[in-house]
Amino acid sequence: MVTVREIERLLTEKIPYDLAWEWDNVGLLVGNPDSEVKNIMFSVDITESVINEAKTNDCSLIISHHPVIFNGIKQIRKDDYATSKIYSLIENNISAICLHTNLDNIENGMCDSLCTACKISVDKVLEIEGKPCLRVGKSYAGLSASDFAEFVKKSISANGVMFFDSGRKVEKIAVVTGSGGSCIHDAYLEGCDTVLTGELKHNNFIDAKEMGINLICAGHYFTEKGGLKLVKSVIANEYPSITFVYAKSLDDLYKFI
Repeated sequence: MVTVREIERLLTEKIPYDLAWEWDNVGLLVGNPDSEVKNIMFSVDITESVINEAKTNDCSLIISHHPVIFNGIKQIRKDDYATSKIYSLIENNISAICLHTNLDNIENGMCDSLCTACKISVDKVLEIEGKPCLRVGKSYAGLSASDFAEFVKKSISANGVMFFDSGRKVEKIAVVTGSGGSCIHDAYLEGCDTVLTGELKHNNFIDAKEMGINLICAGHYFTEKGGLKLVKSVIANEYPSITFVYAKSLDDLYKFI
């Protein structure tokens, strides 16, 4: 019998928690360590709809990217949208292991998965505050920002891509999944002409214009959706009897007109 405890111990070894930023919250956040695991659901986020998918597929464990508990909570109530999903997990005996920035930073994790999907060959990994969080590499050299944005959109099946075109061709690309606005200056100092990430603020586009670099903002969810493959391979190699299911209910969350 494979237990939640054994799964977490394996993930702790292969995707070390100390790769996560200090402000993060990773690991087994909800559940019974001694529960048996036969089926595992993967999802970027844990929502009520994802929990319902887990129930339908008889999954006793959900492994997500974003932590189901992030900030401090003082109560867990079924009638409070902010904590009802924690209540539902406990009520249905479903455990939740969350691998966030440690999965972003580790080799072959979130960032490298996005690079692979977009055919970006990684030449360098930049460390920021001691964490290997920024990939620098090359894709199809000479594309305009517009053409590269279209290529990224198709490569990761994003519903839409927002971009800033500095007028420079895409030659040297910095890649960070999720919210990568804080890394733009580091990419600029590294001599990158393009930054590919998932989520940006208005001031990031202003900064990019001043720096003269392209921005490709392909969606927080879409840049991270494919990055749980490493987790699956780690578990499957050790416990081949386990069945894996990918949540689908978040796929159509973002609409564009």
